[in-house]
Order: sequence, then structure tokens, then C-alpha cells
Amino acid sequence: MTEMMTSRILDIDIPERMQIFEESTGPPPTDGSSIDDESNWICNQLKSGVVPLLGKDGHEPAIVKGDVVRFLEFMHVQKLDVPFIAMYRKGECKSLFVDPEPQDDSKPTLTWHKVLWAIVELDRKWLLLQKRKGALELDYNKRFEVKRSIYNDEESRLHLIQKLFDSIAKSLKGAESELEIDDVDLKFNLHFPPADDVVDETRFKRPKRKSQYSVCCESGLREFASKFGYSPEEFGLRISLVQVRTDALEDAKETPEEVASRFTCAMFENPQAVLKGATHMAAVEISCEPCVRKHVRSIFMDNAVVSTYPTSDGNVAI
Repeated sequence: MTEMMTSRILDIDIPERMQIFEESTGPPPTDGSSIDDESNWICNQLKSGVVPLLGKDGHEPAIVKGDVVRFLEFMHVQKLDVPFIAMYRKGECKSLFVDPEPQDDSKPTLTWHKVLWAIVELDRKWLLLQKRKGALELDYNKRFEVKRSIYNDEESRLHLIQKLFDSIAKSLKGAESELEIDDVDLKFNLHFPPADDVVDETRFKRPKRKSQYSVCCESGLREFASKFGYSPEEFGLRISLVQVRTDALEDAKETPEEVASRFTCAMFENPQAVLKGATHMAAVEISCEPCVRKHVRSIFMDNAVVSTYPTSDGNVAI
């Protein structure tokens, strides 16, 4: 009986810090695959200089990935708090308890405990990312099913919708930051806009605002816009050099005007209007493509310069 009670206490007696931690992040995954993925992400974040103090002033912690894995196992599986790990388990993840050595002779300003708490903070960010991705995945699946039921009888459009959804799901799975998830969400909401909320008839209804892109979609120009060379995803992969394609695209036998003439309608009465609408659609889709946004953002972050100058009051203070 005593052994059963002891085992029960060990199962439910989680440190208070972890209880508060899991209220926002949810229970952490304990399988080896998830912990391995998280440890890879944490090591990449530490090396990229995303964490303040790390990678600056010549300080770069020589952290072994296996030690990060064991540290996460202590927290996620065994529910051990950081002070306990630092006191009784430091021998099992030694690289986390070594002060980073500066490259010059200056006094080290970064100690091991700061690195340790940086890993704890990255662990929290990772779990929140996974929680948000899981919630978005459920929402995306529901909205995709609604969209697919609308075009169930149109095979060509259904194939295009399925291809878009698969691309978005793949991008969501590979997103590694809040900004990248925002990019994926932007693309999804572009192609699968949320349904209008039901409004009480006794209340005034707000006028519906339609973008030029939605007007083009409703007029059936998406199929025509998809014929503009590479898809937005392929375009993004090529400008970022993630994929290098050696084979050239085949030139269509018909001119753009001839193809556009098959998509004329009440809103787009002539081929020139169809071409203008399809060009707008292609531009919007490229601007919402996650890999394009990530590539442009990386260029901006590497080359952007902030220029400042003091005001008259600032000159006096200086």
C-alpha cells in the first residue's frame, strides 16, 4: 500500500513551476521523436543568435545536442525542475553546465545558468508553437472540407484546391517561428477565407467588402492565373535556391489573349480585362507565399539599416 501511494505521489507531484508552465503550453510530448525534433530546433536557435546574449561578444556555447535531449527528457518525462537537474543531474548533460569561453581575453559575461534558462525559454516557445500549429491544423481541415463540398462536382477546381491545401499543410508542418506560421495563415486565409458569421436579422448588417482578388476568384480566373509559369510556391523555392530546376517551362501554343478569351464573363468582358485580373491574382498569391516572404524577410534583416539623428533636445542632453 505504501509503495502504491509513493508511486502515486511521484506521478502527480509535479513542481509548481511546471504546473504553471503547462497551463499555457499544455502537456509536453514525451515521445523520442518529438523531443529529438525540439532539440534540433533549440540547437539551431542557439547557434543562430536569436537568443539575446548568446553568440554575441565572442561567446558561443559549445552545446552538445545529446545533452539537450537528456535535459528535455528530465523536464518532460521525469518532471524534474531546473534547480534539481542542476544539482543532481548535471553529470548527464555536462555541456549545459560549462561557462562559454570568450574568444578573446576578456572576462566571460555569459554563465552556464543563463544558457540553461535560455533553453527553458526556448522549450516554452517550441511548445507554444506546436500548440498553435495543432489548433490551426484542426481549423484548416474543417474549412477545407467545407470548401471541398462546395466544388465537389468540379473536378479541375477540386484538384487545384486539394493541391493548395496539401502545400499549405506542408508549410505549416515546417514552420519554425511565429512569423512563419503567420505567413502560412495568411496564405490559407487567402485561398480559404472564413465563412461569414451568421448575423441576427433584427440587427443591422454590415456591408460586405470584397477585394479585387475575391472578385477574380468568383469570376473563375484562378484556373487562368495558375497558367502563369511557375506556381507561387515553385517561384519561392527557386528564388531562395531551395530547389534548382534545370528544365525550362514549355511555351504554350496559344497566346495569352487567346487563352484569356475563354474566361471572359460579365465582370471581365474582354481578354485584356481577364489578363489584368489574372495578373493581379498572381501578384497577390506570390506576395502571400510563405517561402517568398521568408526569403524577402531574410534579405531585409541582413541588409536593412536604421538611421537616426538626435533632435535639438537630444543634442542638448548629449
